[in-house]
Amino acid sequence: MLQTTNGQQSFILNSTGAFTVDLGTAGPIVNGRDIAAVFASTYVHWYAITTGLGSTTPAGIVSTATPPTGPVMPTSYSAWTYLGGSIYTSASTTIASDHNFRGAWGFYNVRQVTVTNGNTTAENTVSLALVAPPNHLESQHTVQTHLRQDNGQTFALRVVSGSNFHITSTVASAINAIVTFTERLPNINNNFIWLLSSAGASALDGVQMSFQGYKMPNGDV
Repeated sequence: MLQTTNGQQSFILNSTGAFTVDLGTAGPIVNGRDIAAVFASTYVHWYAITTGLGSTTPAGIVSTATPPTGPVMPTSYSAWTYLGGSIYTSASTTIASDHNFRGAWGFYNVRQVTVTNGNTTAENTVSLALVAPPNHLESQHTVQTHLRQDNGQTFALRVVSGSNFHITSTVASAINAIVTFTERLPNINNNFIWLLSSAGASALDGVQMSFQGYKMPNGDV
């Protein structure tokens, strides 16, 4: 489903054609950047573009603009659809880490570690700025907690300060418990918060977290 650049028309394009977009190609140009200069942004956004209603051949373009603004279009191209966003490094003019899009989700090929040996009772805010574009809808995380069962230690995830979105607890026992799970969090200010109810007895107690992927506002599921 594509829309015209003026936002007044939309249409469906059915195609099995492939295209490759090169971040190194100055634009506005088909299958390249939508500006001449190298991007200075931390994020880039991918679009499929066509010449309009009746087109049967999609192409691509990469931009720092998000919907509803959309990319600067090459000559004769008049419709676009948003595919998703990626973390970009202007230092090397490349995507920061390899990942794949499937529908609305982007998943990293290698896990992105966000919390290591977390062991504190204060709220800890973790920024997602280096792993997810700020317009993402929700994110997926793997969590491993090593909780003290002798004092009922709990682990909490928050998206708003002071309110537990998720809490992991243990039953009373003299043996500490390792709990591993996957959690999806809505995007609130491109970060999340975690904390423990009590400090661990050793460096082994606490939490490890990795970022797996993010959902993009491209209308897919």
